[in-house]
Amino acid sequence: MPADAHQRLADGLRALYEAAGSPTLRALARRASERSIAASASAASISEWMSAKSLPARQGDLAAVVAELAVSANRPAHHEMKRLEELRKEAQQNRLRKPADKDPGKWLGKPVELYKDPIRLEVHRPIRIAGAPSRVPDYIERSHDRELIDTLLSDGPQFIVIVGGSSTGKTRAAYEAAQHLKGWNLYHPVAPSKPKALTAALESSELNARTIIWLNELQEYLLPEGGEQAAAALSDFLSSVPTEVKVLATIWPRYWQDLTSAGSPYPHARSLLNSMAVRIDVNPKFTSESLRNAARADLRIKAAVKAGSAGVTQYIAAGPALLEFFHDCRDINPGTYAVLSAAMDASTIGPPDLVSDSFLQLCAPAYISPEEFGALSDQWFEAAIELASKELRGAARPLSRIRPTASSRPSYRLADYLIQYAQSERSQKPVPKVFWESVLSTVDDPVTSSVFARAADERGMFEIAAALWSPLAQTGDPEAMGALLANPTVDKRAAHDALDHFIQHVDVGDTGMVAWLLSELYHHRTKRAALAARLAQNYKDLTIGRSFDTFLIFEQLEEAGAFNAAKEYALLIQKSKDTVVRDDFWSVITLIEALEESTVDGASEASAELAQAYYENNVMPPEHLAALLSRIDRTSNLARKARRALHEAAGSADLIKTLTIPPYIGSLFFSGEYDLGRAALNRVATQIGILELDSSYAPLDLLDMLQNRGYRDAVVELADRISLELDPVLSGAVRVALQRLKKNECFDAFQIMAARMAETGPVLPLTGASELTEFFSAEGLIELSQSYAKRVSEFQAAEGSE
Repeated sequence: MPADAHQRLADGLRALYEAAGSPTLRALARRASERSIAASASAASISEWMSAKSLPARQGDLAAVVAELAVSANRPAHHEMKRLEELRKEAQQNRLRKPADKDPGKWLGKPVELYKDPIRLEVHRPIRIAGAPSRVPDYIERSHDRELIDTLLSDGPQFIVIVGGSSTGKTRAAYEAAQHLKGWNLYHPVAPSKPKALTAALESSELNARTIIWLNELQEYLLPEGGEQAAAALSDFLSSVPTEVKVLATIWPRYWQDLTSAGSPYPHARSLLNSMAVRIDVNPKFTSESLRNAARADLRIKAAVKAGSAGVTQYIAAGPALLEFFHDCRDINPGTYAVLSAAMDASTIGPPDLVSDSFLQLCAPAYISPEEFGALSDQWFEAAIELASKELRGAARPLSRIRPTASSRPSYRLADYLIQYAQSERSQKPVPKVFWESVLSTVDDPVTSSVFARAADERGMFEIAAALWSPLAQTGDPEAMGALLANPTVDKRAAHDALDHFIQHVDVGDTGMVAWLLSELYHHRTKRAALAARLAQNYKDLTIGRSFDTFLIFEQLEEAGAFNAAKEYALLIQKSKDTVVRDDFWSVITLIEALEESTVDGASEASAELAQAYYENNVMPPEHLAALLSRIDRTSNLARKARRALHEAAGSADLIKTLTIPPYIGSLFFSGEYDLGRAALNRVATQIGILELDSSYAPLDLLDMLQNRGYRDAVVELADRISLELDPVLSGAVRVALQRLKKNECFDAFQIMAARMAETGPVLPLTGASELTEFFSAEGLIELSQSYAKRVSEFQAAEGSE
């Protein structure tokens, strides 16, 4: 092959990899192959054309490239894939083998010792008080610090995620822990955008083996456009990196839940956090003695302790000052109040990233009364922005201007503390109709559009939702097409035609896309059947992807009666077990269970090998051991090993978080470990008062379990806590919670929670609110039904969705 063709191929593949995950992936691959492969090259082997350095590091991207290039070269793709996968792994490993002649200054990042000021790594600037130093206060250790340091100093790669709310000290804790790795580099990827910078770093040949990758506010890497590509790249990196690299991240609890929940629209991020992250929760409390000692030495801490209304770290970071400013500026400058209100609602309803200058200018006037607006000057917006951008107590700005790039609009970042306040206090409040008009006029990237579109659907703003979903549907977004089918304002014939066309042309080898489509077609049996027929007909082209995606495809083949295709797919899963077991545990266990319960020839063997591979390649806490044991053949050698390990580790099971308790104890009983199950349930029943309830259905599942096992006193105690503390978040979840309380004969708790939810419970999504209103009425709670219906009606009238 001519040298210039070699170069064109390398250039094409490089461009392809840089665009991986975008809608243009296939088109770029095709153009790369057309530029690089002459018609006379059919006798050459693709694997001979490329060096390992030129290959994409992600297996999924490599498969896409090979498929396109093999077609052009008239060669079987699977033959080429085997050799190229070996080269990809070699490239991934060689990236972190430091050559002796490498200039240390060429590595990404700088030595940890050079980061002497924590503010350089996004630790909040402290408030200014006369007589106090300007530097950050001396560090006060809390209970989470030792766990964090021990984890960071352990051998091998680590992905550590510190979870805590705004200004709780999570970034400072990460900074102090990083100081224990003297001699290491620290790299903070931020430009041109955080997702792109992270992806580029993971693919770079300039990443030293002893490097801390600093991902403060992890949601800013995983939620914006390019976040899913960054999550997949980080997952692949952590799976194959041969030496020590530490990824140190922080995230808010809300974003952890958003990204890891079963219904998360971020599958790569969900898998990454669920399977690879070591979560460490910030303890917001200091010991009294440590605070007294610190207050003697620092006037800022003394003032924080004296104020007492907020946490010490929040006070030091000017959190209360930000909130006071927001409330006060309604009288001082209504324009500033309006700008901040619009920014808060944007961060609550849409992605918590940047708000554009144009969005604020269009939207803010709706938050100002006609009388207030009439008194404003022609330059009211500029004056409002100027005031909102001033530093408070020398520590924080309500709005921070972000330097625009050549292709971006001027934009602002709302202070973290105000975002957290807005998400807590404004998420169930209506926004003015002009808010949605401003979204339509200024939002154009796919990720942001999809987030706002979901919110519009929840709020009954169906025309707005259709306008946001339609461009995404034209790019082949399954969620967008499914949403348009359910939208009452959309021409269903056109939506059906578009979906039918997509089903017939979707690349069946794109496991993620096929699984996404299957999920979105859950309520459309005919269309699922059409897709299943395509999968069965082209089963030789199917590939293995994320475990849950793979499970959905296998399940659909079996349900459709395509047993030969399902058999071949099970065999492919078996052959790919080493790749599959890198995924998050609950996705893998779902696939193991489906294969074990299947009647398809060879499925149970695939299940057994997959379970064995996961057990051998992963450290499993007792919760995982119990789940594995409940889903495999109890007479197997693996079951005996897992049972022994479970008995040894049972004492360390987490029986405080309700999210983990029901699946753990349920698995114990299901697998025949009755003594362990009873012991765990006895322990839980005696500590109802200290359980972490969570906002999911887990407390309700625990309530059912306690009732079914005869722990009536614990049932009543837990029901009382649920009635007063559980925050169901969604209107439909309120109805489920009330039904479960009634089913378990917790009538007092039922009445208390019903009254609380009618007065202050969520009204979104509006479809769930309608069902909850009918539920109140059917239960004879007429006054509560009327009160709740009035709240819903007022919400709709204020937002314009009636």
